[in-house]
Amino acid sequence: MQMKIGYNTFDGEYRAKSPKFDYPARQGAGVDFLFCHFDPDRYGLQEDCEIARGVAAAAKELGAELIANFEAQNFKY
Repeated sequence: MQMKIGYNTFDGEYRAKSPKFDYPARQGAGVDFLFCHFDPDRYGLQEDCEIARGVAAAAKELGAELIANFEAQNFKY
């Protein structure tokens, strides 16, 4: 079994177009996946799903898998 290397990032870094979002994957640092945190309590579930689609497309473009963490423990719905 091959160990995979991931990079922990946040939806805010994606929305701000911050290099912190994708730098390791872009630079060929051997990153296999992005682990991205989303907070539906902050933006609302519908908007967060739209953001998640954009993050997923960006990860695909980088050739990295995406693990999305929707911070379910913070939901107030």
